[in-house]
Amino acid sequence: MSYLAQQPGGLTDAQFEENPVQSIRDRNWFKVNWNVLALHYDWEISHSTRFNVRTFGMLSERMSLGFLGTINKADPGGQRELVQGEFQNAGGEARLLHRYKVPSKKHEIIGAALAGLRYYRGKTISIQGNAPDGRGADFRLLHPNDVENSYFTFPSENVAAFLENIWFIDKKWTVNAGFRMEYITSASSGFYKQYNIHPLNHDTLGIYKIENSSELTRWVPLGGVGGSLKTGKFSSLYANVCMNYRAVNFNDIRINNPNIIVDTLIRDEYGATGELGWRGFVIPYLYTDVAVFYLFYGDKIGLAPEGVKKIRTNIGDAVNHGIEFFAEFDYIKAFNDSAKISSSVFVNFSYIDATYIRSKESNYIGKKVEYVSPVMLRGGLKIRHERWSAQIQASYNSAQFTDASNSVEPSGDAVIGEIPAYFVMDFSARYAFRRYFQIECGANNLLNTSYYTRRATAYPGPGILPSDGINFYATLQFKIGVK
Repeated sequence: MSYLAQQPGGLTDAQFEENPVQSIRDRNWFKVNWNVLALHYDWEISHSTRFNVRTFGMLSERMSLGFLGTINKADPGGQRELVQGEFQNAGGEARLLHRYKVPSKKHEIIGAALAGLRYYRGKTISIQGNAPDGRGADFRLLHPNDVENSYFTFPSENVAAFLENIWFIDKKWTVNAGFRMEYITSASSGFYKQYNIHPLNHDTLGIYKIENSSELTRWVPLGGVGGSLKTGKFSSLYANVCMNYRAVNFNDIRINNPNIIVDTLIRDEYGATGELGWRGFVIPYLYTDVAVFYLFYGDKIGLAPEGVKKIRTNIGDAVNHGIEFFAEFDYIKAFNDSAKISSSVFVNFSYIDATYIRSKESNYIGKKVEYVSPVMLRGGLKIRHERWSAQIQASYNSAQFTDASNSVEPSGDAVIGEIPAYFVMDFSARYAFRRYFQIECGANNLLNTSYYTRRATAYPGPGILPSDGINFYATLQFKIGVK
């Protein structure tokens, strides 16, 4: 995949209210060259045993060019900043699946075991320096041998062994469990520059080149267990518990961003997830799925104000819990089972209470977690036929915060502040021409609503990134070798 895009940059709240499709960053560009290779090998050793090997590799680059200063400052022209990332990685995963039966006095237990091993090795090169002025997509470093900001190499290695098993104990009970051991090594090596700037005339008084290298190795055990119990012919009760983990990326720490600072002591996130639910048909053609869930975040990473700046750090421990409900009713089939057309209404509702329960900063305790909408509601209408279908869907998301202090009023650079509630509608349709051709089309944001879901701290912002207005798409599909 290769593409070049001119990026509009972010907006302040006042600019968004004035005209959400305007841009004041017409010198910003983004370029991607993405090359991915994958090879899969499957071997059916016997009727009950299969072996699979998956290998993958990537050789890619990503470049962002432009003025990265706060969005409440006009682009002064002159030299632009270039952030260049080169990605080289390869790995493989081998899996052995075996199905078996365990004799029992009452009934036979059927099981399936999966054992595997995964290896990954990667290297990321991150370069940040000055690029030529002008307005075009000129992705050249002015001083490639001595860049103005930073040059880092981030090698990484990951080895994982895992074992999973599922047991069909009888016609009603199903139990599954799994365990995974991760070995992760992350490292960084390179330099960054610090500039001593005169506070009055902004002249450069001194430039200091700081060499830096570090390495972090950890063993991470992860496990999970779940089960389901049939409560009827077409319904079941289910429960799952599992451990979570998210590693810190050194690359996040070393990018020089004038809009935020990153805590150099930032740590990995850890946690656990649990859910309990019921799904099935209440009556014919009325399907429901309702569940309660609990998610614990340890050392949750987030954004918080620190004086006039913002810092990305481990805010503290957080808990997300709530309820999710889904229902779909085919009202045509319910009254006429032989009808050639089916039409159903569906609704998906969730309520999430996401709160910080512990923090090194006491004023964050009891605050809401960033980028979590307490109420999300989706619903729509589907119409299906043998050769065509159509669907209209509406979505509502309640207001959400963007930082751990729960700032409602936006900052001058629009990096933090509340994201207002929004309502969006989409339409899609499909038609199949015999066996070979199929056309799909649709319209997103049917009401042309002006809204946004993110306040970016860096490129392609910073600031508010407006979502697209009404847009249309069409896809033509052709199948070959169809019997």
